[in-house]
Amino acid sequence: MVRFYLKNTVLSPATLVGMLGLWLGMLAGTDFMEDLLYCYEYTIGLGVAGFFLPVATVLPICLLERQMNAGIRGLCLARSSRRSFSFGAVLGAVVSGMAVALGAFVLFTVFCALYNPHSYFGDGMAYNGQSVFSQVPLYAALYEHPVLHYLTMGGVFTLNGSLWPAISLACLSFTSNQYLALAAPFVLRVVTGYFAQSFQLFFLDPGQLLLKVGIMSFTFGGGIPYILIYCATVILICGILWSMSVTRRLRHG
Repeated sequence: MVRFYLKNTVLSPATLVGMLGLWLGMLAGTDFMEDLLYCYEYTIGLGVAGFFLPVATVLPICLLERQMNAGIRGLCLARSSRRSFSFGAVLGAVVSGMAVALGAFVLFTVFCALYNPHSYFGDGMAYNGQSVFSQVPLYAALYEHPVLHYLTMGGVFTLNGSLWPAISLACLSFTSNQYLALAAPFVLRVVTGYFAQSFQLFFLDPGQLLLKVGIMSFTFGGGIPYILIYCATVILICGILWSMSVTRRLRHG
């Protein structure tokens, strides 16, 4: 079942659609400068990429679950164990979401580089001639290696893609409505962001996961350990909910 889910999510046409949609969203929110890191930081700084991300990355798993509900699910459950079915679904969701985010990031980089023939990997957005992350040891060290710094930001963006499909899958544990599962991650992102900002619980704010200018960006390791713990926790909770749903379906036929 792991191979089945990976094949039908990562290689799904929905992955390409999500990738292109997210890429266009990133382009719509950027300022085309020769500094590629500036282009990337600008589009996430405006929140455009952050708002498109929860929608674009859930398309593959939502499409597959729609096909499963059309009659394939019973056959798949009959031919595999609960553990294999559950793990395959979660892994397929996470990997497909990361594939959408990574693909969009690569397309964004290539387009910005071609748009400005003299593009380079620079210091990114700066205020008063100083980078916003200059006081963070990790980024202060990365500034000496601009390409590595840019790739780190790409890795951060890719990690963000793992979160939303897992939430969508958890939503499908309670309902077979794909439209609700498609919208739930976006709604949850907005509601959680407003809640976290209102009560100053910034570690709950999904917007902090992109490591734009924010409090969590200045924590240990430049906020990267924070992202890993956040994503791992959410994926684990969503995976448990999905596994419980599969067990219930097997029990009741």
